[in-house]
Amino acid sequence: MLVELASRSLQTWLAASLLATTSLAQAAPEKPTYGYNRGVAACHQLAAKFPSLVFSSNTSTYANQSALPWSETCLLSPSCVFLPQKAADVAAALPLIKEAHAPFAVISVGHMPVPGASTSEGVLISLNDLSQLEYAEGSNKTIAQIEPGNKWLQVYQWLAQSGRAVNGGRYGQVGVGGLLLGGGIGYFSSKMGWGADSVVQYQVVLANGSIVHANRTSHPELFWALKGGSNNFGIVTRYDMLTMEVGDAFASGTIWQSASTPQWFEALNAYMAPGGGAEDVNAAIMPIVALTPGDGTYEVISLEFYSEPVASPKAFENFTAIDGPTRLHESKVGSWMFLATALDTPAYAAKNRRQLFWAVSFRPDPRAISIANHTVFDQAMVDLKNVTGCTISFSYQPISKAWLQASQALGGDAIGLDPEDGPFIAGLISSSWSNAEDDERIYQFSRDAANSIRRQTEPLGLYHPFVFLNDAGKGQDPFPAYGGGKSLRRMRETQARYDPEGFLKNHLAHGFPL
Repeated sequence: MLVELASRSLQTWLAASLLATTSLAQAAPEKPTYGYNRGVAACHQLAAKFPSLVFSSNTSTYANQSALPWSETCLLSPSCVFLPQKAADVAAALPLIKEAHAPFAVISVGHMPVPGASTSEGVLISLNDLSQLEYAEGSNKTIAQIEPGNKWLQVYQWLAQSGRAVNGGRYGQVGVGGLLLGGGIGYFSSKMGWGADSVVQYQVVLANGSIVHANRTSHPELFWALKGGSNNFGIVTRYDMLTMEVGDAFASGTIWQSASTPQWFEALNAYMAPGGGAEDVNAAIMPIVALTPGDGTYEVISLEFYSEPVASPKAFENFTAIDGPTRLHESKVGSWMFLATALDTPAYAAKNRRQLFWAVSFRPDPRAISIANHTVFDQAMVDLKNVTGCTISFSYQPISKAWLQASQALGGDAIGLDPEDGPFIAGLISSSWSNAEDDERIYQFSRDAANSIRRQTEPLGLYHPFVFLNDAGKGQDPFPAYGGGKSLRRMRETQARYDPEGFLKNHLAHGFPL
């Protein structure tokens, strides 16, 4: 039944799928008839060294890999696709790309819907085939070595064979690499902080083509910066993550009809209030409001997770007490992967939609929650009613003090939020639509809605400056709020140290540059 929930009301959370075949050995990229194309030059250099790993536009592998992005807004046509099989391949490729002064982009699964992270004229390095999973030698299965080509459900299914888990993504189709570089929200975040906080070591290919292992004692500044700093420092080819023993857990998904909206918001406010469910470190919740502007369909949704096998967790009692009409409800005690698995549907894997995320944060106060809801959905009904195939959702993602304390306890990160910065809500405006002609309309709606929420909440002392990178949109800047404004300078110093010539800074496509 949660398949229905995923396919209709949460369709803005699609994900990528992939295929692979033919090599450039059968068809090298053609040189331009005039001028000098740096992307093509790099492709020829790569094809000479890696004849079976470079693919041109007339091959099926090129078509499949360049079509990986979840959002159609990110579909571009690179000069070629490079499909490394190991970190050493990436390391050997970077000097060739650098010699050609070519632009390039890196993709693992492709869930981030930010056009700036892709390339139309250079090399696309696809990390899809870097998908190995193993436990670190001598770790007694407490450290999992995870390559970036995996999706989280693949990771969870592998870990489940040993009764273990990691604090990774909530949606099974999301890829490992992008989520961890942006911080990452997981089912266990109130116990374990951001997903990135569970990383104990990164295997990184640097701008000079060397491979280093960054951890607390070796390259500690790089280790710190990668925890939320995106792809500004190198190409990560493996994440070593802390694992934990897990048993059964509680999971629930409910869609209420619009008549239940007042009770739903009362439940949300109670959950966020001091002493409410958000303070229970075993609880995780995804409260979502969804709207189809074309016909006015409006629904409120709650996806709930509790890391203990409790049939009716007290943390969610206010949602359980809602007696209004529902369209769907399912709950169970069983595998902790239930939600990640249930949300791993063909609807999520589809890539025939245009997507946009936009982040805005505020305090968990009923006034701010009401402002966000009315601003987004009242405006959507006016601005987007005639946008073909449009759906809008707003997610109220609670970030608790316990979450930020857990982050500090695990060593901290570039995000650097003090526990006193919590609690707050990391809000997500998520849009899905059909046609490119409506792109600017959606972008403007998202920008205007977020700016309006800020203008209304700031005078009340309810605005929070945090911009969650994984949920940020084109043109948003997450880094100034990191560490209360103190992280950005340190991140730039780290970038300059590890990329002194500015090769990655100037040639690698960044969704969010420093």
